[in-house]
Amino acid sequence: MSSQAELQYLAVKERVSTLKILQMTLDVELRTLLDEHRLSPLQPLNWIAELAESLRNRNADFLQQFIESVLQQSRKVKRLLTPADFEDKVSGILQAEAELSLALSEIEDLFSRSRSSMTGAQRSFFEDLISTTRQAFTATAAESRSAHDGFKELVPRIEFLYRPQEDLRAFLRTIPPYAPLEIIQFTITPAIQTLQELAERREVLVARADGIEFDALQRWHDLAHAVDWEETSASLEQLRKELKAQRELQSAALAIITLETTTANGAVGSLPSYPGPVRDLSDLLCVAEEYRSVERLISLLEELQGQIRTAVERVMAKLSRVVPQ
Repeated sequence: MSSQAELQYLAVKERVSTLKILQMTLDVELRTLLDEHRLSPLQPLNWIAELAESLRNRNADFLQQFIESVLQQSRKVKRLLTPADFEDKVSGILQAEAELSLALSEIEDLFSRSRSSMTGAQRSFFEDLISTTRQAFTATAAESRSAHDGFKELVPRIEFLYRPQEDLRAFLRTIPPYAPLEIIQFTITPAIQTLQELAERREVLVARADGIEFDALQRWHDLAHAVDWEETSASLEQLRKELKAQRELQSAALAIITLETTTANGAVGSLPSYPGPVRDLSDLLCVAEEYRSVERLISLLEELQGQIRTAVERVMAKLSRVVPQ
């Protein structure tokens, strides 16, 4: 039969194991951060300086990738229609829209003046035909305005990307880092200090738990009196609560560094000489795709306007045949 000292030791061992699992979880979270930025777990006093340098280098790498991506956008844009040619297409769309609007108005006016001389079947036929044509025209007109507005919005960025590649590269290299090194250090210092303090405290707490377990083991092996279970249990519970409380504190500190890392990996500063309305420089990364989308819309509108023009001519021909001369 197991002695009371043995049973208490086994209970203590189980609770200490639970504490160490919690400790390991917190340590793994911290180690993941350290490994991501290549910080030495054995040199916590260097974490602030090394992390700040890592963040600055990440941002420098990102900015270099950003510059290359913008230069690629420039090359893509230059393979599409020139802004002048595109403007001509848009003007043609708007001119065709005005002509179709006038033709439709003439048809509607002619129908209005002639409906009293039509049979009921003829009125119903032309009402449906004219209404359908008008709806198609209205939808196309709305899309043409959207295409025109989209083009106008793109013009400053397109013109910016039309610069010679070397001029563009030189200009983009003036983009500042997302923050000076001293500001980065200032931002991350409280979080790093919290992580350092928590890690040091965990070592103390686990050492205490090991001491409690060792005492219980000694009492069992030496056939000594059982431990004061109430006191031992209270001590282990206090250690558990303190380790559990570290979760929220460590998560908050890690969140600050994660946000800073995210910013360093994707932040583009602003340039006062950037053309057009104030906007994020990251908008330069999608100009070619947006321009190509508007270009496709213009081509579609040209096709639709041709279909509507044919429909208008047919309606006018049909209407002319039933209108008294």
